[in-house]
Amino acid sequence: MRDGLRVCCGRIRSRCANIHAKGDLQNSRFLKVAGENSALKAGIELLLSNPKSAAARRTVEDQLRELGEHMGFDFLLVSAPNGAPLAGVVRQPVQDAHNGSQLLPLDPAQLDHAGKGLLVLDGRTFQVASVAIDQDDGNVGSLSVGEYFNFAGAHHSGGSPS
Repeated sequence: MRDGLRVCCGRIRSRCANIHAKGDLQNSRFLKVAGENSALKAGIELLLSNPKSAAARRTVEDQLRELGEHMGFDFLLVSAPNGAPLAGVVRQPVQDAHNGSQLLPLDPAQLDHAGKGLLVLDGRTFQVASVAIDQDDGNVGSLSVGEYFNFAGAHHSGGSPS
């Protein structure tokens, strides 16, 4: 039993290393593009100036949803310059078999921080990377993006977790 456990742990470590190496390169390209999105920057500034506004939060969630669907991410989060989570979306399975899954708003209070590495959210694991979002020589926050994967096998991106 111990040998089986060692083998399993070794496989998990190996998969994590492979996922990190592959994902870091891919995410760095996507992050640079996403971090320069002017609509997202404007939405973040609106949310920072009106932190209790549900409409401002929904605006940022809509922008994150659009970015996530376009780029295939399963998790997106915008944080304030101090690292406090402001707004985010996460891919959830949908009852309708035609859609499979969709990006839905998440409660930022669920998260302490989602910078880089692995994030476990509602029992699912995401590989996460982040980029600073700057506007006019000042930092307005950061964008964290993630892809879902399971340790039992295949890496999932843009699809329904199984």
